[in-house]
Amino acid sequence: MRGPLTGVRAVAFFNELPSGKIKVSLRSRWDPLRVDEIARRFGGGGHPYAAGCLLEPPVEEVERRVVAALEQALHQLDAGADGRRS
Repeated sequence: MRGPLTGVRAVAFFNELPSGKIKVSLRSRWDPLRVDEIARRFGGGGHPYAAGCLLEPPVEEVERRVVAALEQALHQLDAGADGRRS
């Protein structure tokens, strides 16, 4: 990849581990979206723009919950909670 994807504000990676648990990695390059705050909702943590958590399966439910949390955070920011963008 040569550079950032236009319009992408956050990404989530889901990896099913041999133990059956789901590793979720969250990344963002967009201030003020802090993925560490989202990861903490699920018992994880990390840095403001690189964070993660480990969740119980099924992976479809994990994806639904994490994507919903990201969408909620983005919607709140877009609604004017904080208009800064980088």
